[in-house]
This record gives sequence, C-alpha cells and structure tokens, in this order.
Amino acid sequence: MRGNAGKRLAKVKVIKNYIHDESFFGAGRVYLGWMTVIAGAVALTFGPSTMTAISFGLFVPALNKEFGWGIPAISFAATIMNVTIVIASILQGYLVDRFGARRVIVLSIPVFGASLASVSLLSDNIVLLYLAYALVPLCAVGLWPASYLKATSSWFHRRLGFALGLTNAGIGIGAALLPIIITYVITNYGWRNAYVLLGTLAIVVTWPIALFWLQERNAPDNAGAMDQQNATAGQAMNLRDAANTSTFWRSMGAFALLGIMNGGIAVHLVSILIAEGLTPQTAGLLMSALGVSLVVGRIGTGWLLDRLTAASIMTVIVLGSAAACAVLAMGAGANLGVATACACVFGLVLGAEFDVLSYVIPRYWGRQAFGRIFGVVFAVFQFGAGLGAIGLGYSRGYFGTYAPALWALATLLVISALLFSQLGAYRFGGREPIPEPMVPATA
Repeated sequence: MRGNAGKRLAKVKVIKNYIHDESFFGAGRVYLGWMTVIAGAVALTFGPSTMTAISFGLFVPALNKEFGWGIPAISFAATIMNVTIVIASILQGYLVDRFGARRVIVLSIPVFGASLASVSLLSDNIVLLYLAYALVPLCAVGLWPASYLKATSSWFHRRLGFALGLTNAGIGIGAALLPIIITYVITNYGWRNAYVLLGTLAIVVTWPIALFWLQERNAPDNAGAMDQQNATAGQAMNLRDAANTSTFWRSMGAFALLGIMNGGIAVHLVSILIAEGLTPQTAGLLMSALGVSLVVGRIGTGWLLDRLTAASIMTVIVLGSAAACAVLAMGAGANLGVATACACVFGLVLGAEFDVLSYVIPRYWGRQAFGRIFGVVFAVFQFGAGLGAIGLGYSRGYFGTYAPALWALATLLVISALLFSQLGAYRFGGREPIPEPMVPATA
C-alpha cells in the first residue's frame, strides 16, 4: 500500500517538475504547450497578418498597371484595411476572452479563406477594392495574432518569451515565403490567381492543424484554473485597472508610433525601393529578406525576453529602424547591399513588436484580460498602421518622393524608443501561481 502511494507521489513529482520546466517531452508525454506553439506558428504563416497586411504592397503595382488607379488611391485600401483591423481586434479580444481562442480560430479560418479568394473578382470600380479590404479583416476576426498568442501564453511561464517568439515566427516565415510565391504567381499567372491561391492555402493548410493541434489550457469552458487563482490572489487586472496605470499609456503611445512605421513600410517598401532604382523583381525579393529577418526577430526577441527587459530590447531595435528610415530618405536604397540591410532592420523590429506586446501583458497586468488588453493596444497599433500607409502614399503623390515621409517616420520612431525606455519594472515578473497537477489515478 505504502509502495503504491510512494509511486503515485513520485509520479506527481515528475509531472509537476515537467509542467514547471515546460520541456518539450517529459513524464512520458509531449507537452501540449509546444504543440500549440507549432500550430500557432503554421497558422500565422498563412494567416491574415501575412496574406493581407504584409502582402498588400505586392499587389499594388499589378493593380495600378491593370486599372490605372494610382498608388495613393490604391494605398487608401490599406488604410481602410487597418481601420477595419482596429474594429476586428477589439471584437477579437472580447471573443477570445469570452469563448476561448481555439473556438474562435476554428470558426474564422474558412470564412477568411473564402473572403480572400473572392478579391480575385475585382472589376475596374475601385470602390470594390475598398469594400474588399474592409470585409476581409472582419472575416478574419479570430485569426489575428492575439488568439494564437493567448493560447500559447496559457501554457508557459519560465519560457514564455521563447514560446511566444516561436509562435510569432510564423508571421516571419510567411513574410519570407509568401512574397516569393505571390511575385511568381502574379508574374506568370496574374494577380487574380494569386488571391485565389492565398485563400486556398488559408483553408487547406491551417484549418486541419488548428482543429487537431491547437489547445488552450485556460479555456473558459474548462474553468480556467490559473485565471481563477490569479484573480483570487490579486495577480491580474481587468482592462479598466490596466488603463489606470502609466505603463499602459506609455505602451499605447509607443505601439501607436511603431504601427505608423509598420503600415508605411509593409505597404510601400517595394515601391520605395523601386523609386530608388531597384527593379520590381529585386524589390519583391527584398521583402523575402525582410521576412527572414522577421523570423530571426521573432525568435531572437522571444529568447531575449526571458533574459532582458522588454524596455531595453525595444529601445535598441526601434532606434535601429529609425536609422534605416533615415538612410532610405537620403536615397541610399539604390545600393543593393544598403537596401538589403534596411529591409533586414525593418524585419527585426516588425519581428519584435507582437512578441513584446504579448509578453508584457502578463508581466505588467496579468493574464485575466489578455485578449481585451491585447485587442485595445493592437487596435491602436493598427490605427497607426493605417496612418502610415496613407501618409507614405500621400508623400509619394504630393512630393513625388518618399523622402519627407521617411524623415517623419525616423522622428516618430525615436519618440517611440523613448516611450519604450520608460516602461519600468515588471509588476508580476512571472510569479503568477502555476496550477498543481492532478494526482494520477491508479490502474
């Protein structure tokens, strides 16, 4: 009897240590948190962040050539898209906190895929382009990064930064892979077939993986043991409490300014490099260089977050992106090496942004309202992205050059870096209670 009790206690100790260590494999099983990381990374590779936001600029030259709408007019669709993402992200935050990330993701994938493929039906009425980029983000309501990052964060504490970085790396992989695919398809088969391909990939690749691999440890329908413990121990804030802290508003300002750069560069980088003297094919390929750097930024930032403060990491890389904007503003992008270096610097900061946001939420405000807080900050970020997209387009149309807007971006990024540097110490620092494992039943 005592022997059986001893074995049971020993097994509990092994499982407990395994949960606390967050190893990929231990206690005779694969840790489901890492399965969720893989599922999230693949889904983000073929999700709306890459297929609509990042890839939008690749379609601008083709749409301009076929319909003659002009770059500023086409860029306005990106602004509409980002404004719609603002609405979608706030709605998403409520939905994932209320119903759970997995449920919202699974329902959103087929709707998003179908809506994206339908953009191939555009006619020469530019209003239809605006309508399409207003509806597609709403159809993808559950597929923006917050859902996957909330699911991932529910499994990790000590390796939270690294796990979030790996999940977010999916966006970088998509940013590296999709420009090659899209550029090839547009060049050889037309932009309409490119939209059909993207919609098909969104459904065929991500839906099965989300169905069978993605899990959420603290889903609302299974009691959310960790969230209950945190709320009882005073270890988490709701959105209203978080909004009463100065750190929240510094974060809002820093991410809003960062969003202006994100939207402007994501939509216009190809056009900027073409204007500085590179061929469309070379400029398109440099988007892949940005994507590779984005992957490095995702994983590297995640690893660093478990060792350094978010404030120090973001201060350095945001200042680097300010320098890259200044270099392009001076017209140095005609040099392939310089253009590649700038694209890689942009990739690093684009790779860090959501790693940092998803990491600082539980560290400053706890996990109770992760979806709502992420949704609000992400909404502000996307609003900035919309301003950046239209601002760079206006600069090109009014001044005949991107230089004034690039100098403005460099200035705003310096301010963003200063705000990040003032975030201060973590409130919780990863000390939230970890649920104890259940005692395994005897055979």
